[in-house]
Formats: sequence, structure tokens, C-alpha cells
Amino acid sequence: MVKEVFLSDLIEVQEKKESISFADLKTGQCHFPIGGINDPPIKFCGAVTVIGAIYCKDCMRIAYRRVEKRS
Repeated sequence: MVKEVFLSDLIEVQEKKESISFADLKTGQCHFPIGGINDPPIKFCGAVTVIGAIYCKDCMRIAYRRVEKRS
């Protein structure tokens, strides 16, 4: 279940974002790599970041997930 939610979140972010190249990436723009796991991170999200972070709020939701303790 968690894997399915993660993939749908990632696809949603990739579809709604206009990605930018590393050369065009500036401070204050999201550094989240766009593409598949085996693709080189040629493009990045580029949306406005959360203050003090390197990712936008949508990408932070994907990158930082709580780990559930195993019983």
C-alpha cells in the first residue's frame, strides 16, 4: 500500500511540474529530481521551495516520509 501511494504521489508531482535543468536551477527553487529511479536526474522540479529547505511542499511530502516501526 505505501509503495502505491508513493508512486501515485511521484507521478502527480511529475505531471504538474515543468522541470528545469541543473544549469537553470537557482536558490529558492526545488532541487527534487524528476524522472524514474534508473534515469539520471537531468531535470529538477524547480517550484518555489519552503523557506530553509531545498524542496517545495509537494516534493517534501514525497521525500520525507515517516517510517513505521515494524512489530
